[in-house]
Amino acid sequence: MPRFTAPRRISALLLALPLAAGAQDPQGSVLRRTPNMVTNWVNDPWTIQFNFIHRFTESGPPQHQISNTPTFFVAAGMPARTSLGFAYSTSSEVVALRPNEWEFFLRNMPFRPGNKVADVTLHLGHNVGAASTDGELGIARSFGALRLLGAARGFSNAFGEGDARLGYGGGVNLKLMKWLAAAGDVNSMHQRRTGERIGWSGGLMFGIPTTPHSLSIYATNTVTATLEGLSLGTRHTRWGFEYTVPITLARYIPALRPKSAPVVAAASDSTPPAAAVAATPEPAPVPVTPTPTPTEPAAPTPTAPIPVTKDAPATPTPTPMPTATATPAPAAAAPTPTAPRTTPRPTSAAAPARRDTVRATMRQLEFAPTRIEVAAGTTVIWTNNAPLQHSIVADNGSFDSGLIDPGKRYARTFTKPGTYTFHCTPHPFMKGVVVVR
Repeated sequence: MPRFTAPRRISALLLALPLAAGAQDPQGSVLRRTPNMVTNWVNDPWTIQFNFIHRFTESGPPQHQISNTPTFFVAAGMPARTSLGFAYSTSSEVVALRPNEWEFFLRNMPFRPGNKVADVTLHLGHNVGAASTDGELGIARSFGALRLLGAARGFSNAFGEGDARLGYGGGVNLKLMKWLAAAGDVNSMHQRRTGERIGWSGGLMFGIPTTPHSLSIYATNTVTATLEGLSLGTRHTRWGFEYTVPITLARYIPALRPKSAPVVAAASDSTPPAAAVAATPEPAPVPVTPTPTPTEPAAPTPTAPIPVTKDAPATPTPTPMPTATATPAPAAAAPTPTAPRTTPRPTSAAAPARRDTVRATMRQLEFAPTRIEVAAGTTVIWTNNAPLQHSIVADNGSFDSGLIDPGKRYARTFTKPGTYTFHCTPHPFMKGVVVVR
């Protein structure tokens, strides 16, 4: 048996871990980005994203003074893949003599995230301290467990120094496990000036199991998490963390809740919703079973030859015997096979209805089962057996159940072969897949 040394075991583990990476993480999760590439996402409509970013540095001997720079990030998800929010930092070094830094921004993704080309993000903000209008074009693309990020930036009054300038950056995120990724990036101003350095960061990104929250722990030489702050590298190494908290407003504001989906198949590619619902009551043709009972009296017809046989002894000759016994018996047996042919029809019509419906459930914080394999034309019905509201949303946006109240159901007919991955919006870590053959 071959023996594995410690380095080989580590190499084998690193090669195997990306295979366990999840297909899609929540938009605001740090599992999708790097510490300083913070604009390549938008949050879901009617959700509030609150991120707490804290960075600190130690001055060294003899004082060993700790300098803290917290950033509070808040973004509201709007329709049309748009986020509106702000970032507020204290103890900022971006603008001289202005330790409090505010950035208000509008962010949009013109294309659906997770498309086949790339995730494109447009970020437009205003830095109050620098009196600068700032913008960024961000691009991100995933290759299995590897995610590449890039950005091009422009500033109308960079760092409050009176000049319009450009900047750029790039980063790499490698998914090691479902809840763990390693990430790093570099950012720089175009034509750096005296005292300006390339900004860098690197660390570990964690998803917190069974929750929509995430946490990153990293090192960097940038000060704040605003667009200007992450573009400016310094000579000090700062240690920091970021904790993300998505809040679904529909859970607390009834007016934002769509009505729970009834047990009606959602609009599919070719089958109308009513067809899917009508399929389940199909066993109603069972009352047709009384029809076989009238056919049973056909069996007494063989008794008809009995009177004929009684008439046979009236004549001593053998001639009546062939006419009375041979011919009526086959004639009486002929009607009986035709009657049973009508009875199998109701049962054969009801059988496809049972095969074309598959039932699944939503438990406390999981889909059960998480993987469903069906034939084309099958209707899948999910029942919410949890005390929480859940939803069933396709990762590519092709269907959305809305919020499903406890005890309610949602159904969809899958008419085209393929793989349909989905998740729950209030609990993005809840994921499932329907495979249509």
